[in-house]
Amino acid sequence: MKKAEIQRGPKILPNVIIPDALKKALKYTFVNEGGYSDVAGDSGGATSGFGIIISELSRWRGYSVSKQEVRDMPEEEANQIYYFWYWKPLELDSVNAANVSCAIFDIGVVRGIGYPPKQIQLICNDHGNHLAVDRHMGHLTLAALNAMDPSVFLRDFSSRVEAGFRAIVANNSTQAKFLKGWVNRARRLLTLIGAK
Repeated sequence: MKKAEIQRGPKILPNVIIPDALKKALKYTFVNEGGYSDVAGDSGGATSGFGIIISELSRWRGYSVSKQEVRDMPEEEANQIYYFWYWKPLELDSVNAANVSCAIFDIGVVRGIGYPPKQIQLICNDHGNHLAVDRHMGHLTLAALNAMDPSVFLRDFSSRVEAGFRAIVANNSTQAKFLKGWVNRARRLLTLIGAK
C-alpha cells in the first residue's frame, strides 16, 4: 500500500473567524516581532515576521519546514496558529479588558502559554486572592483577573515580565544579547494602560 503524500505549503483552515480582540492583539504583537529572524543563540531558531518559530510551523503543517518556508509563511496562517494554539488555550475571549488580553497574548507569544497564567495568579494573589499557581487559565483565575483594575494589572504584569526576562539572562549569560529587546517589550505593555 502506497503512503499518502504529505501536502506541502501553507495550511490555512477554511471558515476560521479571528475575533476582533485577537486582530488588535496581533497588530500589537507583530510590531514587537519585527520581521523574519534567524539569530545564533535564539532557542527558537528561524522565526517568521509574525513570531512563529520553525518547530511550531513544522508541527502546524505536519512536516519539517525549511527556513525559507518560515520566511514566506502567510499572515493568515500565523493568525490561525495564534488563534488555536495561543488565544483559545489562554481563554482570552473570557478576559473582559481587551488591553489585558492583548498583554497576556503578547507575552504568551514570547514566553510560551504557561507563563502568563502563572504571572496572573501571582499578581492576583498579591492583591488578596488565594489562587492555586497552576499555570492554567481556569474560571477562578479568570474571575480574579476580571475583578482587577486593568491599569493595576498591567503595571504589575509589566514589572513581573521584565523581572522574568532579567532572570533568564542572570541564569544564562548567552541570552544577554536579547535583554534590551525583551525589556523594551515588557515596558511597552505599559502603553496598553487606558487602551480600549
